[in-house]
Amino acid sequence: MIKAPRRVFKGLAGPVLLAIRAGWALFAAVAAEAGCWVSSPGVAFGEYDVIYLQPRDSASVIQIGCLWGEQEPQDLRVALGPSSGSGAIYRRRLERLGGGGGLEYNLFLDPARSLVWGDDSSGGSALRVPGMAATTPLQLMVYGRIFGSQDVMPGYYTDSVPIYVLP
Repeated sequence: MIKAPRRVFKGLAGPVLLAIRAGWALFAAVAAEAGCWVSSPGVAFGEYDVIYLQPRDSASVIQIGCLWGEQEPQDLRVALGPSSGSGAIYRRRLERLGGGGGLEYNLFLDPARSLVWGDDSSGGSALRVPGMAATTPLQLMVYGRIFGSQDVMPGYYTDSVPIYVLP
C-alpha cells in the first residue's frame, strides 16, 4: 500500500493548495476575502489496482471556520479550482512523481459522485453555504473517485487543486 504522511494546513491568506496522492488526499485552503480557514485530515484512497476494473472511491470531511466576529451569518461559496495535473476541473489528473503517466480522478459534492465539485466558471459546481455563522465551524463531505480501468505504472502520484472560500 502506498502511504503518505497525514498533514493539516491552516492559515489566513491564500488560496492554499489541495494536494492529492495515490493512497491519500490532503486538503488545505483559506480565503482571506471571506476571513475563513479550512482543514481536513485527508482522503485515504488506499491502493489502486490496475487489474480491478471498478473505480476507487473514498471520502473525507473538510472543516471550515470563519472569523468575522459578531456580524450576521453570511452566505459563502466553497469552490475547487482546476487540477495542476490536467489544468481542468473535469477529469482531474494525479501525475506520477518522476514522470511516466497519471491517474484520472475527480472530487464530487455528492455520495453518488454525479456532481463534480468545481468553481461555477471553469466547470463543475461550487458548494453554496447559506447563513454561515462565524461561531459555528462547518463540516462538509468531499467525495473522491479514481476512475477504474487505468493502466498505470507503480509509483507515487500527486496533484494540486486550489480551494476557495468566497463570500
